[in-house]
Amino acid sequence: MYNLKKQQLGALAENLALNYLIDKKCKLLAKNFSCKFGEIDLIMQLDDTIIFIEVRCKAVNSLYTPLESINTAKIIKIKKTADMFLVNNNKFADNLCRFDVISVDHNALKDNFNIVWITDAFN
Repeated sequence: MYNLKKQQLGALAENLALNYLIDKKCKLLAKNFSCKFGEIDLIMQLDDTIIFIEVRCKAVNSLYTPLESINTAKIIKIKKTADMFLVNNNKFADNLCRFDVISVDHNALKDNFNIVWITDAFN
């Protein structure tokens, strides 16, 4: 059923992650927020914390974990993009912020997905 191209699979993973986070009582602030520095897949709010989320979809048999697939350059881009979001949305300037990763593991043989939420992933 899920014989999708990489871009389609990424979009599906982002939607699965979004629904998962909404079920966990997070509120969506922005999806695919982009600026000159880069893009953040999801920006959510949970209580008083703003969460900048990188969504990674990988096959179950992948050689790398989602965190291992995010290099230092990508982390710098995400942090600069988050700063730009906060500048553009100064009502969140006093909120706590953190960077999370959502791993959506795709098992094509079983035709299912497993979601893992890695909180405070860059610390």
